[in-house]
Amino acid sequence: LILLERRTPRSDDPHSDSDDSDGGPTVSSRPPCYPFQGDCEIEVDGGKVHVASSETEPDIPPIGIVVFCPGTHGGVGPCRTPGSSYCPNALFPTLASMLKTEGICCYRVCWSAMHPPLDEAIQGTLRVVLRALERVGGRAPSGRKVGICLVGHSLGGAVVLATSHLLSQMLPDINASGEGAPAGQELLGVCTLAAQDTRHGHRPQGVLRAARRRA
Repeated sequence: LILLERRTPRSDDPHSDSDDSDGGPTVSSRPPCYPFQGDCEIEVDGGKVHVASSETEPDIPPIGIVVFCPGTHGGVGPCRTPGSSYCPNALFPTLASMLKTEGICCYRVCWSAMHPPLDEAIQGTLRVVLRALERVGGRAPSGRKVGICLVGHSLGGAVVLATSHLLSQMLPDINASGEGAPAGQELLGVCTLAAQDTRHGHRPQGVLRAARRRA
């Protein structure tokens, strides 16, 4: 577990990514996320997440999976050029392009709208991981486990911390069933950048049950 930075946003900070309501507003009442170019959508209870995939070429067997989660504003993630246009040189797409050449399949997440409820974001991220395992498993080397790493910024940092806990409970069953990679898969790490404080709580077991229903 790597914590690059941790902060607790001030409730009166207009630029904060904080969203302390677990239930949260409905998707229709929330402002749209910052620009994002995804290639698929994954339905979750009460909403959906958008995903941009950066998978290895057919002749490069995948050895790992990285899932990136942005802050509460969604979009391309941190280190983007300010403005309303899509920024291909932000941190997450840049890393995804670099890792792809090393045999790492990357999946960048964007929320259905800004300020997603934490449970919705966690469930969506978990669904992205499970989808990645389905896509990568058949191409993985037979004698090597596929490593999984979760990376999140701000709200996304809180999301990947909670998702890692749920994923660690699911992986033994997934490996025992023979799903995913032939040699299995393992959670290798979690990286957060300015992760939000998660003490306002969420319902991880409820999210886990929902994810299993849709898996």
